[in-house]
Amino acid sequence: MTKRDLALVVGLSLKMPQSKVYPMVSKVFEELAASVLRGHRIRIANFGTFKLRYRPGGRSRNPYYGTYFDRPPAWTPTFVAGAPFKRKARQVFKEQKVL
Repeated sequence: MTKRDLALVVGLSLKMPQSKVYPMVSKVFEELAASVLRGHRIRIANFGTFKLRYRPGGRSRNPYYGTYFDRPPAWTPTFVAGAPFKRKARQVFKEQKVL
């Protein structure tokens, strides 16, 4: 699902045109990203948590060429699914027998 698809679904459920909903959906994502980049943790109940995680530098190996290189330390945005979301996902996959 893309941001445009999400705006379409929200617009249909609220009976609003996508032209008015899309800027609002975009603004929500912009604010989420900006807040995470400022170091805040975003918790959405029954869904999950967005946060920055520090990844220390180290030595890595290119599996194709077999060469080693130094990986610099970095901050990376991460998402951790909440327990209700995980349970629902497991239930859906169990019913579909995907895994």
